[in-house]
Amino acid sequence: MTPGARASAAIEVLEDVAGRKRPAAEALKDWGLAHRFAGSSDRAAIGNLVFDALRHRASSAYAMEEDSPRALVLRTLVSSWGMTPDAVATPADVSRFAPAPPMALGRWLVSVLLTVVCTGAGLVVVGLVVAGAP
Repeated sequence: MTPGARASAAIEVLEDVAGRKRPAAEALKDWGLAHRFAGSSDRAAIGNLVFDALRHRASSAYAMEEDSPRALVLRTLVSSWGMTPDAVATPADVSRFAPAPPMALGRWLVSVLLTVVCTGAGLVVVGLVVAGAP
């Protein structure tokens, strides 16, 4: 599976978890049974992405200003998996199995939030004062 397809699968599992109010492990198991083509490494990667997204749900929802499964997965790929916003958007543009590309504002927000540096004086974005810095 491509990375974009794995992200789409994680979004699908998170939608199932949210929609049917069921444990993530059960949703992952059912997804794996329904999608036999996915190998063990694909299932492991999808499971890791799902659990990482759930683990950081509150901070991801705050950063993305929405708590949809798509937003959680895209933010998790950037914040926890070390992908750049452009790398997240690229598979979405070229793969038919990838999720839709992030909105321009969402990509900007993710990249800005990743470059924010907390200092004693306040928040500084790569030399540009945002708030609280003298």
